[in-house]
Amino acid sequence: MHVEFTNGVAQLKLTEPREMEVIRLAAEVYANRLAEAELQSRVYHLGKEPTPGKSFDDRLTVRLSLSRSTIMGQLDLYRTSGGKLGGLRYTWVGRYLVSEAACLEFLGDKNASH
Repeated sequence: MHVEFTNGVAQLKLTEPREMEVIRLAAEVYANRLAEAELQSRVYHLGKEPTPGKSFDDRLTVRLSLSRSTIMGQLDLYRTSGGKLGGLRYTWVGRYLVSEAACLEFLGDKNASH
């Protein structure tokens, strides 16, 4: 495999049959990492409507499949105990915002990180 530049454009020239398979596998790994990064950057809210323009429904009630009152109880438990008794970890910025990592942690995913 080698790279040629023509008019400022790089062209990859394959010299071995397996090189295309290596490129395909690398592209697959890269795509999976991008998808995981997008998932981990998600933030959810307690509003009644999803945020327009998002590629996913960002309502916390939808993400956790719990009622608003149940979620409020879990947010309050986290707030009053400082997280020592459990509850749902959140950020307050004029409203509750909960990260994907906090959702996974609440749902029992031991691999979730702050």
